[in-house]
Amino acid sequence: MKNFLLSLFLCTLLSGIFFATVPVYAQIADDITISKKPEYPKQGDIVVVSLDSTDINLDFEFITWYVNGSLITSGQAVTSVQIQTNTQTPTYVVRAVIGRGINPQSREITITTGNVVLLWEAVDSYVPSWYRGKPLAPREGTIRVTAIPVGANSLDRLFFLWKNGPRTLSDQSGFGKNSIILKKSLLTGDLPISVVASLPGNSGYTAEGSMSIPVSDPDIRFWSPRSVGAPSFEKSETLFLRDATVTVQAIPYFMQSRDGLRGLGYSWKLNTTDYQIPEGDNDNQIYIDQTTKTANLTIQSVYNLNEESSGSVQFFFQ
Repeated sequence: MKNFLLSLFLCTLLSGIFFATVPVYAQIADDITISKKPEYPKQGDIVVVSLDSTDINLDFEFITWYVNGSLITSGQAVTSVQIQTNTQTPTYVVRAVIGRGINPQSREITITTGNVVLLWEAVDSYVPSWYRGKPLAPREGTIRVTAIPVGANSLDRLFFLWKNGPRTLSDQSGFGKNSIILKKSLLTGDLPISVVASLPGNSGYTAEGSMSIPVSDPDIRFWSPRSVGAPSFEKSETLFLRDATVTVQAIPYFMQSRDGLRGLGYSWKLNTTDYQIPEGDNDNQIYIDQTTKTANLTIQSVYNLNEESSGSVQFFFQ
């Protein structure tokens, strides 16, 4: 009888020890949650990622943390980590592995830092129709800037605070105002623009973006369909021509104009003599012969008398 009772006692004790050592994460895995704070971090914020459980004491668990697949820390009761965000990495996938052995549990959360992509467009910068690049901003041109908040669900709920350098653009800031129109000043250099897009409330979405919009001097390219060699629109101060009488065109780039070529005025000088464009002809086109050695041209915007561009070209007939 004594041996039976002793055997029963030992079995009960060993069973208790066995079940006590079974990892709790295998028993109640669904109870472990993972969270981040703040919920909507900005670039540069420190984000705290934490594990929590109401039924499991995580202080007794060995926890391993990974960020974007790389091990960052591990240890007993390491229930939270801090993630330093930066401008080079917009997304962080944080994974926690709870326990060791054949059946560990894991939890994963994604951190997306709030940032704003800014796009700009030179509204009244003239370029020819075949130009495939981005029209650069004239020195006194009109520029449209559009903000695209990353990770935001509704633009109407966001408040956009716009700044030109240190100056707040109060009249163009407000809810849903993700696009602004600016007039470039002749006296300033590049145009610094910044915006903060935010949701009301301390824990709401907040994102920032900034950029400096370059301005350019207008340019003139000269071209003739009777040039020697393949047509080229690269800037050149000489044209080699193969006919005795040819047409030469001036092609402006980045001039301020809302009406294409009609918004530009041309003043030609052939050799040393002013040249009047015949009525009905295009102002950007001249007819020359072998007596013409040079052409000088000044183009002026009819909308802005302060903006003009000058160019010259030499002719060689072959």
